[in-house]
Amino acid sequence: MHYGQATVLSATFLSAVAAVSRVLPAPLQLPEEPLVTVYGVMCRNVAWLAGKDYNIAAVDVACVFDGEVDRNVHGSFCVVMWENMTEPILGGRDHSGVPKIYASITDFQRRDDTCSMAVSHFGHPIFDLSASGRTPLDN
Repeated sequence: MHYGQATVLSATFLSAVAAVSRVLPAPLQLPEEPLVTVYGVMCRNVAWLAGKDYNIAAVDVACVFDGEVDRNVHGSFCVVMWENMTEPILGGRDHSGVPKIYASITDFQRRDDTCSMAVSHFGHPIFDLSASGRTPLDN
């Protein structure tokens, strides 16, 4: 799949063990630090959508998988993902098992050194993501 451009804004924070452990299904476990990442993505010129654009907002929790074959595999578990277009929701939810739901998601708004995104449904805010003092990563 070709995405012409994907712009990401993310914030990772340390949470309480009790709060985060409730959202992890077995056999996933919390790593030493219960980290939560909230992020937004502006997907532009998406080839499989005939060049259309869409936005993503999601919440991930750091986790460790300790199975019978694969041991001590560190990764993240997507607790919920919102998207503002039906096609990526259906493909990711029904084919890949990602917990996706619809929401209105603004493009990133840039003002001075602050970048923000708002996520809502039927006019009711779900959350806002905002960061300032950003440093672009090299490609």
